[in-house]
Amino acid sequence: MRNCPFCNSSNTKIVGKHATAAYSYHTPHKPKFSVRCSACLARGPIKRTEGEAVTAWNATADTSAMPLFNQESA
Repeated sequence: MRNCPFCNSSNTKIVGKHATAAYSYHTPHKPKFSVRCSACLARGPIKRTEGEAVTAWNATADTSAMPLFNQESA
């Protein structure tokens, strides 16, 4: 798993609810996983498996070099 694309922390972990979780409000009995940065609290996309969550997080990390705005026009 890559470092956080927002703060570059390596303090990231997979968080989620498993299929047996009765308290899952929006999609009962369906797993939900995402990667969360413990340093800045950024969260990746919510996915159905831990592997999909890590893949989505790593894809988010790939875009970290892209500027949020054009600095020349600011």
